[in-house]
Amino acid sequence: MDKDRDHLESITHIRSIMERSTTFVSLTGLSGVMAGLFGLLTFVLVATKLGSVTISDGIINRIAAERDIQYFLAVIALSALVVTLLTALILTVRKAKKKGEAIWNSVSRRFAAHMFIPLCAGGLFTTALVLQGQYQLVCPALLLFFGLALLNAARFVQMDMFWLGLVEISLGVIAAFWYEAGLILWAVGFGVSTMIYGILMYFKYER
Repeated sequence: MDKDRDHLESITHIRSIMERSTTFVSLTGLSGVMAGLFGLLTFVLVATKLGSVTISDGIINRIAAERDIQYFLAVIALSALVVTLLTALILTVRKAKKKGEAIWNSVSRRFAAHMFIPLCAGGLFTTALVLQGQYQLVCPALLLFFGLALLNAARFVQMDMFWLGLVEISLGVIAAFWYEAGLILWAVGFGVSTMIYGILMYFKYER
């Protein structure tokens, strides 16, 4: 009986080591919740500035004609990105310290590379859209590249991130064909979906 228990403990220990060597376990669900909240806040600020939750031809013409709106949208987008990343980093570092794990190891480096390469490409592509006046495609592009980044990095976290990536890509495709609802779909993707993902991850893996 004791031998069976020892074998079971050994198998459990080996499995734990293998998971730690292939999975970025310090990523916390709370960071997803906070990212979702920041996404919804960004949606509210942008919709208030534009005076609409839909993207009509009139709204697009206003953005193209009014420089202050362009600056406002750029500042809001950059601020939301910085605050979200800083919050995720702080929460991840805190969780890693609590569990006695190294925050910057081979797995986290691969996770960061697989996540940020698509995000950087998406940022450059979106900038090109803005410079060419294709404002109606900004929300679809952001959703699509965010979803691709999640799919690309999911192998280093729980595979639940894979499903979130599929949701973001689906919303991006819908927004590309239905650009009038792009801002609402952006809020659903970056706000509601990301928050739900964070809540599920917290109760599934962290409680």
